[in-house]
Amino acid sequence: MNIHQWYTRLFPEEYDLHYDSIQDAVNRAKCLNPMSKEYIDKVNKHRKELGFGNYVIGENNNETYQFVANKINSGKEFLAKCALL
Repeated sequence: MNIHQWYTRLFPEEYDLHYDSIQDAVNRAKCLNPMSKEYIDKVNKHRKELGFGNYVIGENNNETYQFVANKINSGKEFLAKCALL
Protein backbone atom coordinates (compact mmCIF):
# COMPACT_ATOMS: atom_id res chain seq x y z
CA MET A 1 0.00 0.00 0.00
CA ASN A 2 1.10 3.56 -0.60
CA ILE A 3 1.09 6.46 1.88
CA HIS A 4 -2.40 7.63 0.96
CA GLN A 5 -3.87 4.15 1.38
CA TRP A 6 -2.24 3.71 4.79
CA TYR A 7 -3.33 7.21 5.79
CA THR A 8 -6.98 6.60 4.94
CA ARG A 9 -6.84 3.24 6.73
CA LEU A 10 -5.30 4.65 9.92
CA PHE A 11 -7.21 7.94 10.02
CA PRO A 12 -10.56 7.39 8.22
CA GLU A 13 -12.19 10.10 10.34
CA GLU A 14 -10.25 12.65 8.33
CA TYR A 15 -12.22 11.57 5.25
CA ASP A 16 -15.69 11.28 6.79
CA LEU A 17 -16.66 14.66 5.40
CA HIS A 18 -16.63 13.21 1.87
CA TYR A 19 -19.69 11.12 2.79
CA ASP A 20 -21.68 13.89 4.45
CA SER A 21 -25.32 14.59 3.79
CA ILE A 22 -26.26 18.21 3.19
CA GLN A 23 -27.20 18.59 6.87
CA ASP A 24 -23.92 16.97 7.96
CA ALA A 25 -22.01 19.49 5.82
CA VAL A 26 -23.96 22.36 7.39
CA ASN A 27 -23.12 21.05 10.86
CA ARG A 28 -19.43 20.62 10.01
CA ALA A 29 -19.33 24.21 8.73
CA LYS A 30 -20.45 25.21 12.24
CA CYS A 31 -17.68 22.99 13.69
CA LEU A 32 -20.27 20.49 14.94
CA ASN A 33 -19.38 16.86 14.44
CA PRO A 34 -22.30 14.93 12.88
CA MET A 35 -20.85 11.57 13.98
CA SER A 36 -22.27 9.58 16.89
CA LYS A 37 -20.70 9.89 20.33
CA GLU A 38 -19.69 6.22 20.19
CA TYR A 39 -17.86 6.75 16.89
CA ILE A 40 -16.15 9.91 18.16
CA ASP A 41 -15.03 8.10 21.32
CA LYS A 42 -13.66 5.18 19.28
CA VAL A 43 -11.80 7.52 16.91
CA ASN A 44 -10.32 9.57 19.74
CA LYS A 45 -9.18 6.44 21.59
CA HIS A 46 -7.44 5.19 18.43
CA ARG A 47 -5.79 8.56 17.85
CA LYS A 48 -4.60 8.69 21.46
CA GLU A 49 -3.05 5.21 21.10
CA LEU A 50 -1.07 6.57 18.14
CA GLY A 51 0.04 9.66 20.07
CA PHE A 52 -2.42 12.23 18.70
CA GLY A 53 -5.06 14.40 20.27
CA ASN A 54 -8.76 14.24 19.57
CA TYR A 55 -9.89 14.82 16.02
CA VAL A 56 -11.14 18.37 15.54
CA ILE A 57 -13.20 19.27 12.50
CA GLY A 58 -11.51 21.81 10.28
CA GLU A 59 -8.02 21.42 11.72
CA ASN A 60 -5.03 20.79 9.51
CA ASN A 61 -4.09 17.12 9.49
CA ASN A 62 -0.53 17.38 8.23
CA GLU A 63 0.78 15.79 11.44
CA THR A 64 -1.11 12.55 10.90
CA TYR A 65 -0.13 12.36 7.23
CA GLN A 66 3.52 12.98 8.11
CA PHE A 67 3.28 10.33 10.83
CA VAL A 68 2.21 7.74 8.24
CA ALA A 69 4.92 8.85 5.80
CA ASN A 70 7.56 8.52 8.53
CA LYS A 71 6.34 5.07 9.51
CA ILE A 72 6.46 3.88 5.91
CA ASN A 73 9.97 5.23 5.50
CA SER A 74 11.29 3.93 8.83
CA GLY A 75 10.10 0.36 8.99
CA LYS A 76 7.52 -2.25 8.34
CA GLU A 77 6.93 -3.59 11.89
CA PHE A 78 4.43 -0.84 12.81
CA LEU A 79 2.62 -1.18 9.50
CA ALA A 80 2.45 -4.96 9.84
CA LYS A 81 0.56 -4.46 13.11
CA CYS A 82 -1.70 -1.90 11.46
CA ALA A 83 -2.54 -4.30 8.66
CA LEU A 84 -4.38 -6.33 11.27
CA LEU A 85 -6.74 -3.42 12.07
